[in-house]
Amino acid sequence: MQTNEIIDSLWSEIKSNKVAYGATEDLFEILRIYEESNKKDAHWHCKKLRNWIQRQITYVCSPDVMDTTTAVKLNELYKRALLFDSQADFDAYLIFIEFNRDPHLKFYLPRRKELRDLVQGLQDLEDDVLDILSISMPPGTGKTTLGIFFLTWIMGKYPAQPNIASAHADSLTRSIYDGVLKVLKDE
Repeated sequence: MQTNEIIDSLWSEIKSNKVAYGATEDLFEILRIYEESNKKDAHWHCKKLRNWIQRQITYVCSPDVMDTTTAVKLNELYKRALLFDSQADFDAYLIFIEFNRDPHLKFYLPRRKELRDLVQGLQDLEDDVLDILSISMPPGTGKTTLGIFFLTWIMGKYPAQPNIASAHADSLTRSIYDGVLKVLKDE
C-alpha cells in the first residue's frame, strides 16, 4: 500500500468515528515520516488533523461522555501536532509556544481572530510569497509582540543566520531585543 493510500484510509476511519484515537495517532506518525518526501502535503494534512483532534477533544469532554483519559491523550497528541507544524506554520508556532501558559497570560489565542491576517502576511514573507510586508495598525494591537514572536520563529528555523530588527526609536528597538531574549529564555 502506498503512503497516500494509507493516509486516505486513516482519514476515512477518523471521519467515520466520533473518536478514533488510534487512527488519529497513526496518521500523525505517518505524516511525520511523509514529511521527508512531501513536506507541504504532510503539513497540510497535519493542519487538518489538528482540527479533527480538537473536535474529538470536544466530544470526549462533553457531559454525556466525560472520557478524561482519552481527552488527555488527545490533548498531548494535539500538542505534538502543533510542535510538528510549528516548523513550517507561524500560526501553529504561536499556539504551541504558549500552550502551557496560563490562559489569562496568553498573547496570541485571545487575539487570534484579529491578528490572523497579519500572521498570514508574515507567513507569506517567510514562504517567499511576498517580498515586502507593510503593516499599518493602531497602537496597542500587538504588532511589536507579534514581531518579537516572528523573530524567535525565524531564529529557531535558521539558527546559524544573522537577524536584525530596528525601530524608529532606540527604546522600541531595545524592547524588541529584550522581548526576543525573554521568549528565547522562557521554558
